[in-house]
Amino acid sequence: MRFVIALFALLATAGIAHAEEPAATGAIAEACRINHTGNNWDSNRGNRLAAGTLQVALWYDGRPAQPALAIQLVAPNGQKGFIHIGANRPGGPIDIFGQGIETRQYRIGQCKLTGLFEVKGVVPNGMIDGLAFGIYARYGDNTYRVLRSVGRPATKAEFVGAWPTGMNTNLFVQRASEVTDGIAREQTWAALYGAQVLPNGKHQIQVK
Repeated sequence: MRFVIALFALLATAGIAHAEEPAATGAIAEACRINHTGNNWDSNRGNRLAAGTLQVALWYDGRPAQPALAIQLVAPNGQKGFIHIGANRPGGPIDIFGQGIETRQYRIGQCKLTGLFEVKGVVPNGMIDGLAFGIYARYGDNTYRVLRSVGRPATKAEFVGAWPTGMNTNLFVQRASEVTDGIAREQTWAALYGAQVLPNGKHQIQVK
């Protein structure tokens, strides 16, 4: 018995005993059959990105921690729920920018963005402090959306792609290393550049 207890303690310490949490919660998880398909992005060359695809890019500045982003979606029947990114969710934790630009891709069926997002777990380091994100999506009706984080009027430069968060092409490629296709990398660039770094809290962004 002591051996079994010790074994479970060892597995828990190694992170093996903790099951990965689902990508989505709420009624949308089943209604739209939400599925994390990987951290790489599919290319939209020739408008071939599959309908019902959501691609997310994230840029985090702060102390190493467990930042997370929740993205609210609504199903055709009006039910709502969230896709969760970071910590123990599919795709892994969100690293600081110095270690990479995070990317995720999901199948979202007929679900659509509501424009409500929630940032959690940001631990300031005295620099810019927060989480910026960009979304490239093709809805189930074959219409496209590109959406960037935007919040309160900024009192300092806190927009991805310009000083002090500027990046040349080589650095961007290094940071967004999980996106392997050149056209898909352009999608990442288009979605993330100009995104505002947001603090912890709920943020409502207009979606048309």
